Amino acid sequence: PWLPGDLQLPAPGERFSRAVAKAIYGSEYYQNREITKALDEFAEGILASDKTPLVVVAFSLGGAVGSGVVVELARHLSNIKLGRRPWVVGIGVLPSAADAPEIADGSFFPVINELDCMIDTEKNNGVMAVWGDLYKNPFTGGFFAVPQDDVQQITGDLAQTHARVDAGIAGFLTSGGGVHLYETLKALN
Repeated sequence: PWLPGDLQLPAPGERFSRAVAKAIYGSEYYQNREITKALDEFAEGILASDKTPLVVVAFSLGGAVGSGVVVELARHLSNIKLGRRPWVVGIGVLPSAADAPEIADGSFFPVINELDCMIDTEKNNGVMAVWGDLYKNPFTGGFFAVPQDDVQQITGDLAQTHARVDAGIAGFLTSGGGVHLYETLKALN
């Protein structure tokens, strides 16, 4: 029931639609397949940590696969697998104006809308009133949107831009053992 039997799946390297990505994730998760097992193992490791765990879900807001499944993945991690104990932080990388047209053209509106319904407390209360507590904002530690255009203006090269943004995010998350992220979240919360 997740996908019509006559659906032609994209070939390797071809673009997946957001709907197909969501359907594949949902099918895998709710039929206790590989994704469910991977999330269970991940959660066990996080909950067994002797440190204060922070879970970061970093993804591109452009494209279709990552942005298509991120809310479900974060929801299942935060609300089910981790029981809302560790903070789950979302980091969404905005498309650059230099990205391919199908990534940078506003086709990422559905994920922005979906995130808005999770992150905005008033809207999220309305969602939960209809769909239940499972749809409570999964980003218990907050959500950050990371722009790329300023870096693109400096580098003039899309691959360098992506590498510098990725390195900047990784540096912020790991610097001082994550203390900067933790202190930022403490100040915001």
